[in-house]
Amino acid sequence: MTEARVPAQRAARKQSRGRSTPQNSINAGLGGVGGGTGMVAIAHSVGVDTALGQTLLYAAPAVSVIAGSLLYNLKLQAEWYTERWQVGRARKTLEKQLKYPHTSTEHKTEIKALLEELDHAAANAELERIKLFSGNRR
Repeated sequence: MTEARVPAQRAARKQSRGRSTPQNSINAGLGGVGGGTGMVAIAHSVGVDTALGQTLLYAAPAVSVIAGSLLYNLKLQAEWYTERWQVGRARKTLEKQLKYPHTSTEHKTEIKALLEELDHAAANAELERIKLFSGNRR
């Protein structure tokens, strides 16, 4: 039964995480640095005296910002899909246990409470995500 509570607890923890956690900012910054550094390296290999080299050098900061933003959003989407997958897997397990004919009435009551807790945690996580995107932070 403890393994069924783990996804609900993870969903509740993720609910409390903000969109701009330090780890996400670090990952976005590293992605941007990597993109910009790659552009500078290409510019130096082409030659900074050429028009292409100068264009690459001037475009490097914009590439850094865009790459960082894309990596940040990609990480958020991956976390969201992972969370939804875990919630779905936990729900499936709990519903399977609920339909099992040898499950006692007391255990079924506990499973129903876990399902409600899972739904509540998933709904809160979605609500927090919507608030972050719309800018309504309370």
